[in-house]
Amino acid sequence: MSLEGGGEGILDLATPGCAFFEFSYFILLLLNDQNSLFFTRINAMSNSDKKYLSISDSLRNNTSNSKESNNADFSTEADEDVTSLVVLSVIFQGHKMGAAYYDLDKCHLHLLPDHVETSASYSILRLLLKQAEPCAIVTSCRTDENILSILKQINNVSRPSESTNISFMSPPLQDKLHLLPGIDFALEACRHRLQNLDLPNMPKNMNDVERKIYFSSLIDFTNMCMVKAAGGLLKFINNSPFGPCLDMESKRVSSISTLTLKNVVQIDENSFRALQIFQEERHPSVYKSSSGIKEGLSLYGICNKCKSAIGKKELKRWFLLPSNDPTLLKERQAAVKYFISSKNADVMSTLQGSLKHIKFLPRIISRMKTAQASMNDWQSLYKTVYHAMLIGEICRSRSSSLEIFNQISVTFSSDLFRIASLLNKIIDFEEYAKQNHFVVKPGVDSELDKMKRTYNGLPDFMTQVAYQELQDLHPDIQQCSVIYLPQLGYLLAIPATDEMKETKNYSIPNLRFMNWMLFLGIHFVIFMIKKHK
Repeated sequence: MSLEGGGEGILDLATPGCAFFEFSYFILLLLNDQNSLFFTRINAMSNSDKKYLSISDSLRNNTSNSKESNNADFSTEADEDVTSLVVLSVIFQGHKMGAAYYDLDKCHLHLLPDHVETSASYSILRLLLKQAEPCAIVTSCRTDENILSILKQINNVSRPSESTNISFMSPPLQDKLHLLPGIDFALEACRHRLQNLDLPNMPKNMNDVERKIYFSSLIDFTNMCMVKAAGGLLKFINNSPFGPCLDMESKRVSSISTLTLKNVVQIDENSFRALQIFQEERHPSVYKSSSGIKEGLSLYGICNKCKSAIGKKELKRWFLLPSNDPTLLKERQAAVKYFISSKNADVMSTLQGSLKHIKFLPRIISRMKTAQASMNDWQSLYKTVYHAMLIGEICRSRSSSLEIFNQISVTFSSDLFRIASLLNKIIDFEEYAKQNHFVVKPGVDSELDKMKRTYNGLPDFMTQVAYQELQDLHPDIQQCSVIYLPQLGYLLAIPATDEMKETKNYSIPNLRFMNWMLFLGIHFVIFMIKKHK
């Protein structure tokens, strides 16, 4: 099936070539390629933009003149290179990201429709930050910590940017990251703020219904994350003073435009349903309606022959963000042509056999960092590395005309072999399964081996201790038990004699009384063995 967008086919896929999808995603995870997408503006600046831009320019000139009067060595060339004052708002909801940013110089509001952000590196967010270069970032206080760390890392939000003229900002705004209460991003309130904007070129004296219709022609309100981001941004701008040199007129939104990803075809939800690209089916039972969702008869369901979960996830992202980049499409079509060829059937079968063992590593590694990894996690890590090494060997031995083979050959280096050998050398998976905890093979660490021998010999040693203690006890005592606690030492448990029960005297030479307990109807007395302490 072929869909046309921008003069180039966005999809020309054959079912047997779906192994290629998984190659691409796995290689992208390792390459962390963030240079394949760029943001571009689709709306030109209106005349009203120029009007407010001139106001902002005059304000800049006034500020630069005041600085020159206070500092004779001040260079006027620095003012000409001042970065635009941009405030960015980002909202995440599930795997969707919506954003909006406001240019204080141009009084222009830019909206980024909702995009599915499934990349572990948050590539779309990174590219948005790279283009907007915001002087302040606004988001909800409920935002995930991973996203906040990216905002801090990329934009150096701990301090103002050196290229930004911070004299236009008040002291609160010099802290670049602003976490607002979640109520500021309430959907209905944000929609109401957008519909109550007073744009210069909009008709006058419109009622509420007419305003709703008018702004629906400018903004797609079905993009909930985008609407929340824009509404929260408007409230932040209206409530935050931007210094004495910017009046309320400079904060007024003069125009609205939409951002789009370069070389990506924009498709709304209605088009997805009409073209039947995705079709979710729910289980007919009301008890399984929440967990019984599956893909029905759809284009994605027909093309989805991926063997790994991350391959299916990446294929879905490709359908959600179809590309019209001719170079990328030709590379994909060349790979599909290679895999549907009957002479390459063995290669595809071997690759699919390895791909089904590839797991999503970021989630596994995060559990390992917190010491919460299970045996399945360690086995999944080993299998992923081992089969990735096999995939690399296969790609290096095949045609170098395919770009995906070249990328895999370079990325899947000898480091994979080293990692796989280390995992196999250190972890004893057989003992792991028996003991249900992490087990290191003998010979890896001599100190650990010594501690294991001591631990494994404790039962025999404690039996000897119990036998020795029993020889020193009163003849009336016929049995005893010895346990070892690192905090207390060796403890001796003996049944209480009739004399102990009558006199309540539990003293025994060379033993220190600790406590008594009733176990299975038998009165036991606990002592600490002094000479073994």
